[in-house]
Amino acid sequence: MEEVGVDQGARPFGDPQHGVVGTVGACPEPGGLHVRHAGRSGGGVRRVGVAAPAFGYPVRLAASGLLLLLIPLSIAMWPLPATMGNLDRTIEPAKDALIDPQERADPCAGPVTVVTTYRVDAEHEADSVRAMAQVRLFRLRTGATSWRMTRSLEDPNVFTEVYTLPTWREHIRQERDRTTGEDRKLLARARDLARDEPVTSWHLPA
Repeated sequence: MEEVGVDQGARPFGDPQHGVVGTVGACPEPGGLHVRHAGRSGGGVRRVGVAAPAFGYPVRLAASGLLLLLIPLSIAMWPLPATMGNLDRTIEPAKDALIDPQERADPCAGPVTVVTTYRVDAEHEADSVRAMAQVRLFRLRTGATSWRMTRSLEDPNVFTEVYTLPTWREHIRQERDRTTGEDRKLLARARDLARDEPVTSWHLPA
């Protein structure tokens, strides 16, 4: 398989040196954000004020206020795209991703690897790669911890999208609770550029 693009995506967050470690979507608790504290407390707070002795709080506060005043000027100089206010943020499952969580796996099973195969004609190849770059951002933003796309050496028209999520529950949430109208348009665009309907399979560790 020829690798088209690789991105390891999200990373664990926190400050292991000071005993603060976080994970997203941990089981069995619903809610998705869990932070564990250990060791000495207050390490992060001490870091926040490390620059205070050098400049003093009044100078830092004045600089922050000045930056806030410059925000309207920056918008005038670099306006936001006209489409920013017209994005479809409606949350609903994508039509091609209606999966029953009761039929597949235990909610805490994982990591889950999702594999989708696209057969793309040569004239649509460049557009398909660009569309999948946007799909990649959607997958990572909504819970995937890694994403890559490969191309078959046996059949150059076959592209495979592979991404991983921590648990089956996170995959359900990605499909049902985090997919916006704009995301649905991206997925539809990627499907439309394929010759046939893409084929998806789900995998758990053996």
